[in-house]
Amino acid sequence: MLINSGAPVIVHFVEYLILSPIFRCGVLLFYTFAAKMEVSIVTYIGDLQSRSVHLKSGEIILTEAPVDNEGKGMAFSPTDLMATSLAQCMMTIMGIISKRHSIQLEGTCAHVAKIMGTEPRRVVEIIIDFRFTDTIVYSNKEQTLLKQAALSCPVSKSLHPDLKQTVNFYFNS
Repeated sequence: MLINSGAPVIVHFVEYLILSPIFRCGVLLFYTFAAKMEVSIVTYIGDLQSRSVHLKSGEIILTEAPVDNEGKGMAFSPTDLMATSLAQCMMTIMGIISKRHSIQLEGTCAHVAKIMGTEPRRVVEIIIDFRFTDTIVYSNKEQTLLKQAALSCPVSKSLHPDLKQTVNFYFNS
């Protein structure tokens, strides 16, 4: 439920408790718990476009069918967002690590590309080129920390193993 009367956005999250049993050698060891909560509402607005509202912040993302599938190129396509989300997640995890280890990350950018396949139509590869600022010399330890952080992001681990993830890191270039 999204309430917006000019005041800050107030959101009611619906949470569900999910119990997942963990067995080892046929013996129940414990249950893991996971909370499920709504994060967005997506509305089809016509002309191959949808609007997504982030429930906590009220931020809006517009999407449109891709140009190669009847779209006009006026907004991100859902598959653009998928590829971009992978880069965003990697950048976020690198940001967490850089904050913990006092590594400057500001100015780092990611160039994101996707390759589409057919039958079925799907993304078959996401290519991300991380380009770190030229003004900072990163030590080998810092480079390793940032690479490991990026490659361990939850989005990366959630994508199907058949989806090729090509990630390149360009330090001091």
